Amino acid sequence: MHFSLPLTILTALAAVTAAAPAPGPDPNGAFPADTWTRKVSKDGTRIAASLQSRKDDRVQIWLTVQHECVALDDKKFVNGVLGFSIPDGYRCRFWESKSCNGNGTPDIQAPGKVFEPRQGKVLNSFKCYKN
Repeated sequence: MHFSLPLTILTALAAVTAAAPAPGPDPNGAFPADTWTRKVSKDGTRIAASLQSRKDDRVQIWLTVQHECVALDDKKFVNGVLGFSIPDGYRCRFWESKSCNGNGTPDIQAPGKVFEPRQGKVLNSFKCYKN
């Protein structure tokens, strides 16, 4: 049997791609940051933050930087925030209250962070800013 060179190359690439392992959770159960979607609106005023709500579940939330406080839905974040990811050039702060005030984290720079389970459980709102 004689195969053409392009078919042979295509078959070899398919085999290599199929054999490559998909990125899995890190030892803490968080998704690797490079698999999270990090988007910015064309004018740079809105970003998509990816928050990990369960070991195998992420929630993408679009928010306006600087002014919008996002209160987290208790039904989606039963175990709190396990981790989050944001685009380069931005930072976020999380609070225990639902209104982005009171006890909170320091600013957390991109790409994001994996939270200790005890800390993530008490986080109920967040706001993001451009650096």
